Amino acid sequence: MRHAFVIAIAIVLALASYGCGDGGPPRSAVPGPSATPTSQTALGETPGLPDLTVSAGGESVTAGVGTYCWSGQGRGLCVDKVGVPTPPKALVATVGTSLTARLSKGTPREVSAHASPLAADATPTSEGRDDVFWESLGEGEELPLETLGRELSLTTTNLAPGRYVVAISVFFERGGDAQYGVLLELGPEG
Repeated sequence: MRHAFVIAIAIVLALASYGCGDGGPPRSAVPGPSATPTSQTALGETPGLPDLTVSAGGESVTAGVGTYCWSGQGRGLCVDKVGVPTPPKALVATVGTSLTARLSKGTPREVSAHASPLAADATPTSEGRDDVFWESLGEGEELPLETLGRELSLTTTNLAPGRYVVAISVFFERGGDAQYGVLLELGPEG
């Protein structure tokens, strides 16, 4: 009788633990932080997260999406990313140029932007599908900016010629917050 009771308990525990999973692979098989980072194209599961397009001198790039928390349409998601993702192609401008950043939607409540200088031989620490990731950048130089609705104007007058990772943090009126990144190559004033 005791043997049947132990078997019954084992079966109940096995069935209960089977129901506790999310139907996905075991947690040990899910890629961790050291796996190839995802990119902006993988955000289909995050309804409504705005894109940010940054322009200068007739060129435009869609900024990489870094750490964010976003909710909408009854769902929410927070994602932490190591480093600042940027498109691999740098946005080229000259010192003193104003960068125009445009959000695809949403109303920003608070915005900040920092430019972290890169050494001439700096390379990204990892690559995602569409973005490259830069780590250990430090705080960087705060960029003066103006916010006009969904459009941001960032000034580069306080920067010297060189390559920079520009991290733009946006806290929205509704939905959440997100960090965006752009690789900027500044030439001397022309």
